[in-house]
Amino acid sequence: MVRIRSAITLLLGALVLVVAPATAEASLKVAAWTSGEHLAVAPDGSALVTWREGGRLRRAVVRGDHISYRARIGARRIGRQVRPTVAYGVSEVVLPGGMHYALQRVVRLGQFGRLGARELRFARWRGAPPQLVLTGEWAYHGRLPRVCGTATYHGRPFYGGPHTLSGRPLDALGRNVYIDVLRGNRWFRIMGVLTRPQGFALLIRDPAWRGSRYRALVPGPNVDGDLAPDVTASTPSPSPGVANACPFATGLYRNA
Repeated sequence: MVRIRSAITLLLGALVLVVAPATAEASLKVAAWTSGEHLAVAPDGSALVTWREGGRLRRAVVRGDHISYRARIGARRIGRQVRPTVAYGVSEVVLPGGMHYALQRVVRLGQFGRLGARELRFARWRGAPPQLVLTGEWAYHGRLPRVCGTATYHGRPFYGGPHTLSGRPLDALGRNVYIDVLRGNRWFRIMGVLTRPQGFALLIRDPAWRGSRYRALVPGPNVDGDLAPDVTASTPSPSPGVANACPFATGLYRNA
């Protein structure tokens, strides 16, 4: 009976995430269920993305934050291909001035742990990518575990302002950190929590949310023309007795 109840709880939580509107975009979604991805950059900064989908070769051009499908760029290319430096990276180009262009193949979890669409996303940024730090503690005198951390870009936290009661951002700056739990050998999505000025946290109230490890995924911010990449982090379940590891106290925000 306990296992059935836990499964139902995880399924309902996942269904809520499926129907909830998406948070503000960072990297650009190009396609889904792709293979053979390749990236090239023209002297004007536009990027040509090619991939295979459904057995056919496809292409798109990214200029600024707009995607034009079946478009082309000139024959001249700039930058050098490097081994991807970001999570889920499949192709990356670095320009002489330090600008990074990258393609990420982000696998999002579907309901009750089944894999969702494998999305191909385009990112462009300067300097270091966003940094996501994840840790855990025991709250309320050791009764409940808590997963928490910080999300920063170039040393500054990124977060939004207005949001719904359920935690959906209502402006372009708002971001959700999506937190998953490892139970056995399968990952399950728990929920998304808002980034805040001090960081983010999720109180593990339901026994179905407990597992051996936690991981988080957050879309990077759009700042000064950057389409920052998605970043991820993971941490083991907090050891008994660990306290005061989170960036802010319990009760400050909903579900935190």
